[in-house]
Amino acid sequence: MPELEQKLAQPVRTMQIVILAMIVVPLIFAAVVLVIGSQAPEQPAPIRGEVVQQQGREAVGRIALMFGLVALFAQQWMGRFVTKQAVQNLARQAMKEPERLGEAFVTGTVVSCAINEMAAFLNLIAYMSSQSWTNLAMGLLLIASNALKMPTVKKVAAWIRVTVERLRVEQGVSAE
Repeated sequence: MPELEQKLAQPVRTMQIVILAMIVVPLIFAAVVLVIGSQAPEQPAPIRGEVVQQQGREAVGRIALMFGLVALFAQQWMGRFVTKQAVQNLARQAMKEPERLGEAFVTGTVVSCAINEMAAFLNLIAYMSSQSWTNLAMGLLLIASNALKMPTVKKVAAWIRVTVERLRVEQGVSAE
């Protein structure tokens, strides 16, 4: 295993555990929500103001869906923005210690996954009240988006190599 990959093995493993938690916890919550939802009566007894409550639940469901859609796109932009800022802060150190850029990769990925996780929970909570399958689907889509971000040592090392090369070109420094 090349030197960079060796240095990245432990930090990437830690990042995998964090992201796995950001996937598993909402999945467990989704399972709980499904079990609770399946035990609700099909036609509950009418309650005064029920129509207004139902409209409110539907509105919350729609808001959660919109938030989920925005999060799907915003998390990509925000993750890249945070990563770019972290790379700029670490640029000087990265020339001598390229593995330090792993911190930038971790930071951007975790921010991106946190946005997805937040929107997933919002949609799962909306599903609890509205029983709208679209909210459940959006929550699961956001969780799947996090699963696709699962890093590997190879992936992080390749990203670092490309980023270091780009920094060298930008700074006019030749490879040593």
